[in-house]
Amino acid sequence: SVKFSPSRADLLVASSWDKTVRIYNANKNQLLHKYEHTSAVLDSVLTEDDQAVFGGLGGEVLMTSIGNEKATLIGSHEKGVKCVRYNLKQNLLITGSWDATIKRWDNRIENSQCQTINTPGGVLAMDIAPNGTYIVVATKENKCYLYDIRKTDNHLSLYEKRNSTLSHQIRCVRCSPSSREFVLSSTEGRISMNCYSAQEQAKKGYAFKCHVNKKEDVYTLYPVNTIDFHPIYHTFASGGCDGMVFMWDGVAKKKLPKTSLYPTSVASLSFNINGTLLAIASSYTWELGEKEHEKDEIFIQPVDD
Repeated sequence: SVKFSPSRADLLVASSWDKTVRIYNANKNQLLHKYEHTSAVLDSVLTEDDQAVFGGLGGEVLMTSIGNEKATLIGSHEKGVKCVRYNLKQNLLITGSWDATIKRWDNRIENSQCQTINTPGGVLAMDIAPNGTYIVVATKENKCYLYDIRKTDNHLSLYEKRNSTLSHQIRCVRCSPSSREFVLSSTEGRISMNCYSAQEQAKKGYAFKCHVNKKEDVYTLYPVNTIDFHPIYHTFASGGCDGMVFMWDGVAKKKLPKTSLYPTSVASLSFNINGTLLAIASSYTWELGEKEHEKDEIFIQPVDD
C-alpha cells in the first residue's frame, strides 16, 4: 500500500508483502527510512508527527519512524491486520483485521488498546470520514458497517448495518473529503457511491461499471483494488487489475478524460494533502495466480488542475 502524510505534502509511506515499511520524500525521490519486519506488511499510515504505523500478517500493530532502526509494538490482533487508518482531526488510530475485529488505539502508549468491536466477518476494507463522524467497515460477508465516533471519548458505536449494492467481494472503501458520502469498489469491476443517511442513499446512491475491457463482444471485468479522493476537487481516482487509473466525478456521474496505464495491476494509490501529487503502486495482485509479471514499482504523478 502507499499513503501520503496527512500533514506533509512530500512524505509517503509504502508497505509490502516483501516485509518492509519505507518512508520516502516524494518530491526528491529519496528513501528516508526502511524497516524490515518479520512478516508481510499489509497496510500502513503516517501520523501527524511522521510516525509510520503498520499492520503485519502476524497480527501485530507497530510503529516506526525516520532514524529509528526498531519498531514499537502498539498492540496486536489474532490474525493479519488488513487495514490501518488514522484520522488527523481526532488523532484517531483504527485497525481492522481478518480476526473479525476493529480496534481503536492510543498510538502514544504501548499496548494502548482503547476499544475492540467484533464484526460478523473478517475486515476487508475500512476508512474514516475526514470530519471524524463515521467509520465505514466492509467485511467478507459483503456487508458494510457504519460506526458513529462523534462521542467525546471517541467511543465507537454501531450506527447502521447495510448490504452492499455490489454483488461481489468489496476491495476498497473510501470516504469523500466532504464526509457526505463514501465509495465502495469490488472484484467485479464496479464502483458504488453511497450516502451515510439511509434516506439520502435511497435518493442518491448508485453503482457503475468501470475497469472493464470489451473485445469481440466478450467483456472482461477487472477487480478495482484502490480508490482515493482528490482533497481539493473531491473527484476520485480508481486503480484496477487492468493496470489502469481512471478519474471520476462522482457527483456529476461522469468519467474524466485523464487516464493512465501502468505495467501491471494498480494495487494502491494516494493523493498528497494538497492534491499536487498522486502516488501509484504498480504491483501484480495475484488475480491470475502464479505467473511471470512486471516488477513492483511506485510512480509519482504530478496532478494538473
